[in-house]
Amino acid sequence: MTTRQNNPRRFYLSGIDWIVQGMQYNCQAAPGGDYQFLIILHLAGTPDTEKLRGCLNKLQTMFPLLSGKLRRNWFNLAPYWQAPRQTVPKNILTVVDIHEPDMEQACHQYLTGFLNTPFKADMPKLAAMLLILPDGSSRLALSFDHCLFDAAGGEQLVTVLNDLWRGAEPDASDFMTAEGPWLNEWRHQFTCGRTVNRSELAIRKQGIPSVLGRNSGDTNRYILIQLDEADFAALARRADIEAGPMMLTPFLVATIQEALHRIFSRRGGSNSICICPMTVSLRQGRRDELFFNRWSIMPMYSSANNTHEERLKQQVGLFYNYMKTKLPYSLSKACLLCRPLPLPVIARFSQKPFSAGTAAIALLSQMEFDSATLLGEEVKELYHVPRIPPSPGLGVFMNRRGSRLNITLSWTDGIINDDELEILASAIPQAAKPT
Repeated sequence: MTTRQNNPRRFYLSGIDWIVQGMQYNCQAAPGGDYQFLIILHLAGTPDTEKLRGCLNKLQTMFPLLSGKLRRNWFNLAPYWQAPRQTVPKNILTVVDIHEPDMEQACHQYLTGFLNTPFKADMPKLAAMLLILPDGSSRLALSFDHCLFDAAGGEQLVTVLNDLWRGAEPDASDFMTAEGPWLNEWRHQFTCGRTVNRSELAIRKQGIPSVLGRNSGDTNRYILIQLDEADFAALARRADIEAGPMMLTPFLVATIQEALHRIFSRRGGSNSICICPMTVSLRQGRRDELFFNRWSIMPMYSSANNTHEERLKQQVGLFYNYMKTKLPYSLSKACLLCRPLPLPVIARFSQKPFSAGTAAIALLSQMEFDSATLLGEEVKELYHVPRIPPSPGLGVFMNRRGSRLNITLSWTDGIINDDELEILASAIPQAAKPT
């Protein structure tokens, strides 16, 4: 149970939000920027830039949280995000005309630069870039601060932007519900903490986590792998046969881990375990869940000595066990106990193998933005590009768009070489082929 606050401008952070703040601290401590992500949309045409700029200004006025700041309650140390009393809209749209011969490569370079551009202190935690191509199509990229948004929340904001473009006037209060600091459920939080501790001890007994190493670069890079309708259907059929009905997620995790084990084998590593923290949505489908982070973690792991069948069986077993013990929920509640800790301490906590591990995995299986058009133009594609914290430095993010699957590999420069990337990039497409 949570207690409502009298101050409507205070939005107290959950435990996961505080972990995200630790990840943000780690990103800012390393060369490069913030912990943020892009939603990239390929549009068949080019929307009117001035109308788009006006809609982005309306978003800033509707949601003063975008211009808010992190604060901490002096009495109970609970951190909260405070919205300003007044918001003056800023120009957050960058428009670029692409004239280079290789349009796709030029778009990729601009979007990579956009991914690595941190938010300025005096600017909202939202930015947009519109790339206009010579053939009349365009790419719209929206940059979101992970401290305020998760992937599903970002897609919901795209929906609100589309509503504004169509002339609708959404009620901002439907999306912003201030809540109290969760100070009246200590007993429950400690009970959840025991569940988390047992899971962490069980993982430690498996072996030493393999890590890709420490990067020396300051740039996050990404590549996009796409499965069309036929390949995704073939992948889903194979998952049903080998892992069981509704077990696509464990199948994908096992496939990614097998690729990681091959990479470590090429490096001459020992038979340590791969830990892949997988994000799990805790959203209840309420409209007021647009802001902040409504996810938790399942720490999936496997040994290098396992066969494909053994590894797959292990991932399915872990999935069922975590659901049975309600580990993702328990972790979200137990993390509330960490909020009195200062940010440098929570930043180190977020780098532990339980939370960082070998590589991060996320799957957004349900579309929050499912419209066929955006800003009056046909949406040809939509995918997510997360910026990865220095540890683990590698992430695999997947989202379903209709009957297709998009896979984004995101990594910090210097942490993985081209040959190893090819192993990881080809793993899921190869799993979609007949065996």
